[in-house]
Parts: sequence; C-alpha cells; structure tokens
Amino acid sequence: MATDQGARTLGGMFELAGKVAHAQRRKDFEEEKLREGREELNQLIAKLVLKQAQVTEHEAKLSERTEEHEELSRELESKRAAAEVPPWSSELPEALWEKIAGVLAEEKKLLPFALTCKRFRAIQKRVVSSKGKRQVFESSV
Repeated sequence: MATDQGARTLGGMFELAGKVAHAQRRKDFEEEKLREGREELNQLIAKLVLKQAQVTEHEAKLSERTEEHEELSRELESKRAAAEVPPWSSELPEALWEKIAGVLAEEKKLLPFALTCKRFRAIQKRVVSSKGKRQVFESSV
C-alpha cells in the first residue's frame, strides 16, 4: 500500500507537473500572441501617423489650389465683364445704315453686304414672313 500511495503521489506529481507545463506553454503562447498584437498595433499607429501627415499635406495643397482657383475665377470674371459688349454698341443709328446702304447701292455691292449683315438678314426674314401673310413690309433701308 505504501507503494500504491507513493505511485499515486508520484503519478499525481507527474500529472500536476504536466498541468503546470501545459499552463506555462499556454501562458507563453498567449504572451507571444499579445506581443505580436502590440507590434502590429504599433505598426498600424505608425502608418496612421504617416497617413495623417499626408492628409494634412494634401489638405494644405487643396487649400492653396482652392485659393488659386477662386483668384483665377475672379480674374476671369473681371476680364469677361470688361470684354462684354454693351448692347447699344451693335446698333448703329438709322441714318448711318441708310448712308451705308446708299453707298453700297451705288457700287452695286448691296446684295453681298446684305447677305453678311445680321441686320439685313433679320429684315429679310421679316419681309419673307410678311409676304406669306400678304402684308407689305416697308423699310427705309
């Protein structure tokens, strides 16, 4: 019985030693897993800091370009406003049109001029449309 009790004690010790060894391996595994997780976290934090710096840089560039764009837009708008033709500039006085028509009629160049002149084309359209309605269109030109 003494040997039986010794065997139990010895077997219990081996069993306990096995459990301790297993627990130690498990602890080492979990610590290694935790260490790897921390390393990965540190790498991701470093990448995040780098990306944040890049985002800040891109935002600064975007801000500069936005300011440039707005400045160029204002400049273009002012140039367009300066280049805009006032509505009265395309209209010549009736007397001047009559004089032009008279000179061209004398030189027999009235028809070619009329074909290239917006005002004469507009008058011609009105004449053609009024002929369909049997109305007479009179023009001093």
